[in-house]
Amino acid sequence: LHKEYRRQRQMCIETGIAFIAAVTFVVEIGDVRRFETAPQLMAYLGLVPSESSTGERVKRGGITKAGNRRARRVLIEGAWTYRYPARVSQTIQARLDGLPRSVREIAWKAQIRLCARYRRLITTGKLKTVAVAAIAREMAAFLWAIGQEVSPLFGHKGSSSVNRDEKGAIQNQRHHLLDVQSWEQGPGGESS
Repeated sequence: LHKEYRRQRQMCIETGIAFIAAVTFVVEIGDVRRFETAPQLMAYLGLVPSESSTGERVKRGGITKAGNRRARRVLIEGAWTYRYPARVSQTIQARLDGLPRSVREIAWKAQIRLCARYRRLITTGKLKTVAVAAIAREMAAFLWAIGQEVSPLFGHKGSSSVNRDEKGAIQNQRHHLLDVQSWEQGPGGESS
């Protein structure tokens, strides 16, 4: 039980993911390492756009809503917090205490990126609900990245058989996800 609490606490450090949301996400999804890539997790949650294609014509629609609705709901509810500027409040600072630096850095990059992305989507004329769905999709990707940093709590069939090449591929995907944009400030105003 203590290990489950630690994992949920590590998920909680991202803005928009409070304790109940983290518990729901961990219980509904389990070990995010079962997804090879972040887009697989996004698709599982039903946060990817639907598509209707015929020949050369491609038409994208709303999110598919396939997959786990409870986890999708808590991510979308949490995504509404990114309407506000990125900052480290006292509550978030308390969540950060005792967590690995890599997890804190991922959470800070998520906060900066998602706040900026929400503002950018709104200024381009997107509906608030559409922008929030896009933010929830990216939140899932950052939670996947945090999940790659955290050891699994329970046995995952085949998790011990991950070879060096697979670990390298996961590492490259994680770095690609985190280096989408370069950030000038890290947690607490530190230069990264």
